Amino acid sequence: MIQSDVQALVERLHLTNEIDKTTYKFLRQGFQNNKCGRLYFLPKVHKLSGSIINNLENIHNRITIKIPGRPIISQCGSPTELIGRLLDYFLQPVVKRQNTYTRDTTQILQVIENTVCPHDIILCTYDLGSMYTNMYYNELISAIENAYTDMRQSDYEIPLINKNYLINILKLVLYTNEFEFAGNHFVQRIGCSMGAVPSPSICDVRAYHL
Repeated sequence: MIQSDVQALVERLHLTNEIDKTTYKFLRQGFQNNKCGRLYFLPKVHKLSGSIINNLENIHNRITIKIPGRPIISQCGSPTELIGRLLDYFLQPVVKRQNTYTRDTTQILQVIENTVCPHDIILCTYDLGSMYTNMYYNELISAIENAYTDMRQSDYEIPLINKNYLINILKLVLYTNEFEFAGNHFVQRIGCSMGAVPSPSICDVRAYHL
């Protein structure tokens, strides 16, 4: 079902000249992708106390120690993987132009090193709890719709596709987020999956407007 939906959308993009032959050829490779998303967990070892880490050195304690995990839904090899990459391609320049954008931790350190602060400065931080999985689809769709104006100001090697088609791709990526875990199949009903290529960009665009 998902595979046929992706194929139908790609064919429409091609027939309406929204994508060139090279992009069409790239997206067609995904027609053979029929793997379901897979849920796995990345251990949050940074949240373990020193005593627990020491206990991990004892092989007899490893089974009894409960390590918190970050849920990742891998979309590698899934029907939406490549079309999700196309969506991310158009979103990346928008994200990088945000005045809150930081490339990585190294860039943050460089900014701090070059910043002269008064002696009474107060540094505040805040955290969006489970950001990826706490954003409703209508919020994400609205944020990307509003960001389309910014996309039109970007210089792409691949021509920007029509807004309606872009939103169709977004909805396909969001609403068909199926995954397998322990032999059972599920569908994520809210938020973006950590593991899908465009998820960071989608959530960044939404979070920027909070």
